[in-house]
Amino acid sequence: MEYINRFRLKPNKAEEFRQWLLDNHDKLVATMPEGWTYLGTYFTLRGFGEYHCESRWELTGYRALANPFRDPIHSEVNELFSDPSYPEEVTLLRKLLPKSA
Repeated sequence: MEYINRFRLKPNKAEEFRQWLLDNHDKLVATMPEGWTYLGTYFTLRGFGEYHCESRWELTGYRALANPFRDPIHSEVNELFSDPSYPEEVTLLRKLLPKSA
């Protein structure tokens, strides 16, 4: 399963956020809750899309949703960069697997 969080950035914060992600990548990966794998953060290009960024995680299953993010680094994104005046969008995707032959 993939957990996807789309959000807008505060004005003039895109380059600072990009650098923050580069500087903190290893810590983000190392402090993931059990059952979560950080897949990356993507930026929209040339004004395509309603949101500026999208962060993705792979989950081992529904139970992983009960495991909290304990390290404060994970809340820094919202506090420092996410635009609170625009609602985030969260999507949970599950791949459709074909039936075995």
